[in-house]
Amino acid sequence: MTAASKAVDLMLNAARHGGVFTVSLYQQQERGQSAMHAGLLLIPMTTPTPESNLASAKPTGLYGPRAPTPAKQLLHTDGLLALHTAGTHTHARMAAALR
Repeated sequence: MTAASKAVDLMLNAARHGGVFTVSLYQQQERGQSAMHAGLLLIPMTTPTPESNLASAKPTGLYGPRAPTPAKQLLHTDGLLALHTAGTHTHARMAAALR
């Protein structure tokens, strides 16, 4: 991976972890959820992580990291942009699933 790709990965990971923090605050402050319920709503955000790591192993082995890495970055960016559209009108489970 190039230095630019690593820098983009670092920024996306920081955004992801910041998203986990801000979505839990959103659930508590805007939606009035308890801390326990807000934490449970984060499960859909974190569940795909192990599966995506396993799914990316085969394309990385076949094509090297240059093809799967930008694809992962684009998908991650799409998810963050979708999360940006969440507001008080967004259903609580949908807001959790957007991330």
